[in-house]
Amino acid sequence: MWNVITETPINGYFITAEWGPREETPDDLAKRFFRMIDAFEQIDPVFAFWSSGRKELKSCRARFAEIIEKKIERDDWGAVIPTAGYWFGALTEGQPPSRDFAVRCHAGSSIKSPPGNDVILEQSTMVQPAPELHSYRIFRAALLAIVDAWEPTSVEANCLWLVQRKKCDLPFRPAWMRYLCSDLARQANPPASAMVEHLPNGGILLSATDQTFDVDNPQHVAVAEEIAAALAPLGPSFKSLPA
Repeated sequence: MWNVITETPINGYFITAEWGPREETPDDLAKRFFRMIDAFEQIDPVFAFWSSGRKELKSCRARFAEIIEKKIERDDWGAVIPTAGYWFGALTEGQPPSRDFAVRCHAGSSIKSPPGNDVILEQSTMVQPAPELHSYRIFRAALLAIVDAWEPTSVEANCLWLVQRKKCDLPFRPAWMRYLCSDLARQANPPASAMVEHLPNGGILLSATDQTFDVDNPQHVAVAEEIAAALAPLGPSFKSLPA
């Protein structure tokens, strides 16, 4: 998250997608990135305008692969680490800070050890995010857009308050929504309390509620915890899956 010290605790909502080693070129990554951004723009006006590196994202679309190529991982001495992937992203612009979103990507890494590859869509924690943006409609659609573009192994939609209040050592921590790829979905045994959605790609989306997740709602938290507990046996499979 965007780290800022504030007097009032801020409950930002976010989506994190993860997958294992997957070597990809900057051209491949640029195509996936704009597939995601284009899908975001269809969800809600909050995603209508993006910038990257102080430039309008659409203006650098044709050369975004070149931009990604310059964002390759480097060691402490500035030497390129070809197998470690690339770091890139974008910010929404033109709206009040309470409506800001950022998408951060680390992709193209072929290294088998963590941290692996991931995409994070998050709200700014500099100000209290606008509550109307915490809707199931927006976050479910954004999660599915990330799934479609990046083909991750696991994705969670979550909020800071749940992560901070519910420390967890399970393979999958309690979350508002949890996506599992087809290989994991075939092994999953979701609890009866979860909302279960089988997706066309063979994956599965488990949700604790179709309302905005409220950490002060005991039912929301209970179902999130039940989903996490039910998925615990998938831990070894999750760690051993290829990208």
